[in-house]
Amino acid sequence: MESMLPQELEMMIKGSKMAMKQNMMGGTQTILFDGDTEESAIVMDMMGQKMAIIVTAEEERQAREEMGKPVFTYSDQTKEVAGYKCQQVMMKMGEQEIELWYTKDIKGAVHKDFKELDGFPLEYVTISQGMKLNIIAASVTKGDQPEGNFTVPEGYQKVSMEEFTRMMGGGM
Repeated sequence: MESMLPQELEMMIKGSKMAMKQNMMGGTQTILFDGDTEESAIVMDMMGQKMAIIVTAEEERQAREEMGKPVFTYSDQTKEVAGYKCQQVMMKMGEQEIELWYTKDIKGAVHKDFKELDGFPLEYVTISQGMKLNIIAASVTKGDQPEGNFTVPEGYQKVSMEEFTRMMGGGM
């Protein structure tokens, strides 16, 4: 199963917008998030299918409420990640615990999954479905990002999360 997981993730940030792109077996998946509108999209180009699942602000809020409010336990431990001094914090949401290494030196950046964190995570470790996942920044490149990196490209079928769930047989 590990071999099927993406080995690399590209993250782009522009103001309150974030895009995370990863190559997967059979194509690519990009998660777009707009911190101002609180809306997101899961953009998939896989096996000849181009689809964008649009997640409304209300659906985002509902998902966060179901997971529960995160509880942070800060540590004095620090280490360098991708050239940035990072501090360790443990985040607990419901039954899930995530080890984060974050920096306050990347100003204005917001990570979709860690909005409550007082900084930007450059490394995080979690255990999901019995597998330990370690996401770590290899490098940080500063520069202006084209607006097109944060929008659903032309030619993608846009569907709601509800429509996508029905398309997949209601199993999500």
